[in-house]
Amino acid sequence: MNCPEYGIFDSDLKQRFGFAKASDTDEIPDLPGIYAWYLPMRGDDGGDLTHFLKTLQSTISRFASVTTLEANGTQRSVQIERNTPEFQFDSDAVMKLATVLTTSQVQQVARLTLMLSFLSEPFYVGMTDFSNGLQSRIRQHLVSVKTFDEDKHWTGSFRTRIAHSLREKDALKRCLVAFVTLPDDLIEVGASRLLEHIIIRTVRPSQSKNG
Repeated sequence: MNCPEYGIFDSDLKQRFGFAKASDTDEIPDLPGIYAWYLPMRGDDGGDLTHFLKTLQSTISRFASVTTLEANGTQRSVQIERNTPEFQFDSDAVMKLATVLTTSQVQQVARLTLMLSFLSEPFYVGMTDFSNGLQSRIRQHLVSVKTFDEDKHWTGSFRTRIAHSLREKDALKRCLVAFVTLPDDLIEVGASRLLEHIIIRTVRPSQSKNG
């Protein structure tokens, strides 16, 4: 089987791949591409290490509050059990670090933890083509959820489904987005849909209905 000769982290990928907070889309290029949504891992970095870990644990519990959720989607039948992370606050390693890390270093840990959110499974993957750019498309997702109280199931728009699964109307604004822009020659032949199909059918993000 022939494999691509270029490296996966070559200069072309580094120019095309990006990350953004959903609440700040100004730096997302308005070009066609593929994008994915992730839940953030965020805690209060204004205190010591133990405080950060405790608030991280608490925030994840509140933000992703679903403990048991069953649904039949287009891609698969899913049952989600989102358990709160349990950090060992009294472990030797944590207690030792808590005594030596400065506030600045705790803040660095917090930023890196947020960055590492992208190592989790995306809950949604989408695409844009020549008719719409990444920035415009992601901003469409962030429009206020108007049918939250009426739509009791996963049958509404993407933003409504996420609001229900996270039990918070503005949940998307706290999420993270990864994106990749596409070369012009692939845009011209409509390859965005093909790439979305490949990713959805292999990764199978729970909230992606197309592909």
